[in-house]
Amino acid sequence: MPIVTLFFDVEDPLAPNSDDAALRVCQLLAAEGLTATMCVTGEKARKLRERARRDVIEALKSHSLGLHTNTHSVHPTTMEAVEDLSWEQGVEAIRKSEEPGLASFEEVFGRMPCCWAGAGNTWAPHVLGWLVTTPIKAWAYSLLTPPGGEPHRVNGLCGFPQHGAISEDDYASPESRATALDRIRALCSSKLEWVGVFLGHPTRYVHRAFWDAAYYGGLNPTGEIPLPEERPQAEREALFEGLEELLPKIAELGPVLPLDEVLALPWDWVPMGAGAMRHTRESATKRIAQAAKWPVHRPHLRVESLLAPLEAALEGLEIGRLRR
Repeated sequence: MPIVTLFFDVEDPLAPNSDDAALRVCQLLAAEGLTATMCVTGEKARKLRERARRDVIEALKSHSLGLHTNTHSVHPTTMEAVEDLSWEQGVEAIRKSEEPGLASFEEVFGRMPCCWAGAGNTWAPHVLGWLVTTPIKAWAYSLLTPPGGEPHRVNGLCGFPQHGAISEDDYASPESRATALDRIRALCSSKLEWVGVFLGHPTRYVHRAFWDAAYYGGLNPTGEIPLPEERPQAEREALFEGLEELLPKIAELGPVLPLDEVLALPWDWVPMGAGAMRHTRESATKRIAQAAKWPVHRPHLRVESLLAPLEAALEGLEIGRLRR
């Protein structure tokens, strides 16, 4: 059986009831004795402190914690910030963007994040140039996935892909839950030694749409930002109950470990062969191009400038294998 890591993105800074949703998710995990990896934005951490939600902060601290960028969808986003910049300029742009989030994260949670996780499954090679200057030694939702889907390492930084996901609406009915579980079961029946499973955004358990719709199309909103439509109470409960039902079933598929514990496992790092490197390069190119189409981004983001440093980022890429 593979090792399984569960991921949640805790990012909504606008709606106070999203704080309660994050707490509820933590309580459901605790009831099953499971530790997940919670990817929290710097802005969300600041809002939790501002709203005096010490209960939510403490609940999140019982899990592995990643920095889900500083401000997520506020423009310029990660990819927008480095567009048309040189490598050095791009790394500096990432530093200016992310260091305030890193500082807030440490102030609120009292520790450094175990990983950096891109917003909206976006990423730019310049992120790695910044990460090597920080105590963070991993990034999640990696777009540099090798053909075998393994964890990977470059320049001392470990990348962990997202293999599978269960969306919030998948929890709604027995049929959708069964279909989602079958997807994860198939992944755990493969040759993967480690499987990363994304289980959703707590805010979407209580809202029908994402909180950041006002940022779509590359513009920061002005004035009061409208909150997304809330789900009726019965609909919310159905989703939380669906998560509660699925958690023990997922736990049966393999030992569930948070990312900080996965990082501490004995990994052997093997140089990637030419064929695997070619596959990874082609796959990463497609994934970055797709990530540029995230609805939050401004139209016509120039993907070529984001791809220019990719070759250097791939140099020395290694595949991770657990030492048996």
